[in-house]
Formats: sequence, structure tokens, C-alpha cells
Amino acid sequence: MRPRRVDPLARERRCIELLEKIAGIRLVLIGGYAVSSYGLPRFSVDLDIVVRTTDAESVRVVLRKEGLERDVDVKGVAPSPVSFERWSDGLVSVDLLINGVFDRRSGAVFPIEIVETGTSIRLVMGRGASSTASATVAAPETLLILKLCAGRLVDLRDVAILSRLNISPERVEQLSSVAPRDALIRTTERLERALLTREFKDSLKGEFEMKERRFEEYVISTRRICETIRGIASSLP
Repeated sequence: MRPRRVDPLARERRCIELLEKIAGIRLVLIGGYAVSSYGLPRFSVDLDIVVRTTDAESVRVVLRKEGLERDVDVKGVAPSPVSFERWSDGLVSVDLLINGVFDRRSGAVFPIEIVETGTSIRLVMGRGASSTASATVAAPETLLILKLCAGRLVDLRDVAILSRLNISPERVEQLSSVAPRDALIRTTERLERALLTREFKDSLKGEFEMKERRFEEYVISTRRICETIRGIASSLP
């Protein structure tokens, strides 16, 4: 069941509502809403949740009760024991990532133990003033490496937003040992090139309603984090 075209604020309210419903279950929020908890809120049509096998059924029970159905047409291909399910109610979708995260683009596998390291309970905010919920969110370093592995335009924008945080080089190095070295180098190089393009500038400024001065601050911090990560990745075996 694919999300239908509706008011972005309605989707946002639904995602925040679902986060409130699954509060208390052991899980980790990644993806766009996780990034929003650290920086500037942006619209997202789905929730990305990482959960252990032992807690997955508790999440499924809540999703069924809330009217979501598992999309049997979406086949989650991932190396065991990591698996993937997509649930949807036609308005939003929930990606349930079981036992870890498998990035199909880079082939990287991030076990649940790595995703859970450094998590914190944070306030997840939407663009709407009343859309907030508390959730256990992945560490910014984890989100950064996951986004660089995925490498879509939306991921590159999120890397830019995360770049102004106090990122631990030691934690990045640990995560980089799991991610493909070449993928990190290529994506950081691509992001630095994107910073020079009108397309990326308009995309970042438009999505986060940035003024020119603030955009330039993000350009500086993004270049800095790209250089740091590329240096770490280049030093790995």
C-alpha cells in the first residue's frame, strides 16, 4: 500500500502519532525524523525503526492496531539475521528494520548492537509546531555514516544538517570500519561537488527555509566533516 498524496502536515502528524504509540518498546529511530531531532525539522513520509527480533512483534501489534498493513509486495533482501518489513496505512509507511540495517546501495550491514551504541532519548519535532514526540534516536555519528552509505539527495542534505553537531572522530572511525571505504570516499567527494551546484543549494535552502548566511555556514561545516570522514576512511585497511 503506497502512501497517497496528501497534506505533508497530515503525514507528519501521523508519523509523530505512531511514535507516541510505540513509546516504551525497545527500538531505535533512524532516518529523517531522527535527523530532525538533532537539527532542523523536515518533512518525511515514513518512519525508519530498528528493532531486535525479540521486540519486533510488539511493534507489529501496535501497527496492526493502528490500521497499518504489511506490504507483501516489498521484499526485504538482507543478509541474515538482518531483515526488513514495510508497513503502511496509505498515508505513511513504517520501515521495520530487524536486527540491524542493511544498505543495499553500498552493501554495508550495521548490526543492531552498533545501531544501539550511543543512542539517546530525544524530542522528535516536525515542521508543525504541535508535532512532537519522544523517541530513542540513533547517535549522530551513526546517522551520518548511514546517510553517506545511502547517498541519495535527501541523504546528502541530512549529512549537511548533521555536520554542525559535535561529532566524535573516534565513533566515526568505529562506524567507518563497518561501512565500505570506497563508498564513504565517493559520497563525501560527491557531496562536496554538490555544494557548488544551484540544485543542491536550492534544495537545502528550500527544504529547511535557510537564509543565505546560514546556508554558507552549513557549507563550511559540511566541507569540514567530509574532509574528516574521507581522511578516516582513507586510513582504513
